[in-house]
Amino acid sequence: MYVGGYWRADPDYLITLLTVPKMGHAALRTDVPTLNQAVGDYLLNDHKLYCHQDDLYKCLTANSMCAAMNACGVNGICMYEGQCICNKGWSGADCSQKTNLLTSFYSKTATVNGTQQIIYEYREGIYSGERWELTVSSQLPMDLFINSASSQDAFAIEPSAFDHIAAFKRQTYLKLTSEQLPSLSKFAAKVRISGTDHYSNLYMQSQLKVSFVVFAKSGDIKASLSAEEVEAVDGSWINEDTFTSLKGIFTETKARILDL
Repeated sequence: MYVGGYWRADPDYLITLLTVPKMGHAALRTDVPTLNQAVGDYLLNDHKLYCHQDDLYKCLTANSMCAAMNACGVNGICMYEGQCICNKGWSGADCSQKTNLLTSFYSKTATVNGTQQIIYEYREGIYSGERWELTVSSQLPMDLFINSASSQDAFAIEPSAFDHIAAFKRQTYLKLTSEQLPSLSKFAAKVRISGTDHYSNLYMQSQLKVSFVVFAKSGDIKASLSAEEVEAVDGSWINEDTFTSLKGIFTETKARILDL
């Protein structure tokens, strides 16, 4: 039974790096028997670590990882490799962090302490003639990873540094639109704030502000307006709520004229 761990080798420099799970901060140079065992397993077992326990369960790292994350609670399931797959609406390593759902005119400021990740998701999607605009600003540098999202999937598709459609690193201000990312009618975005001073081992606070709005382009909706209505909104971008209000104003005005 093979256990967790990995190795990397560079034949040009004749160096091999072994990573052994559950070793903590052990210094193998002071634990010669463990070092000999790890190197021996590596050489004799096709570059894999080997379980020397009578109970193979003791060598499985996935069970310990799932237990450490409370088996993902009630918001996800723990997979065989020891990682959580979160239900839609939840995120984080243990699925304990609620996803922030974006709607038109969303605007919130969060206080982040240290290094923290926050997930935002837009599920409604846009239609022809519409566009979305996402604005994110942070006092400290941030990384933003964005991925596609579906309102039908039972499990969340959480973007990460390894799984994303677009990534923006070490930024303090971003304005993204669906015109820049036309394949993303619906999306999930992860914002990671780097708020830890590793030299002093101190956490730093930062304000993270996120705003989101959906617009409708007047040029694509002119067919449903009368001549005087087209003249009022011609050539401009208006958000969907403003467009609905304009339609109501025009309708109400026409009704009053007809009553005269």
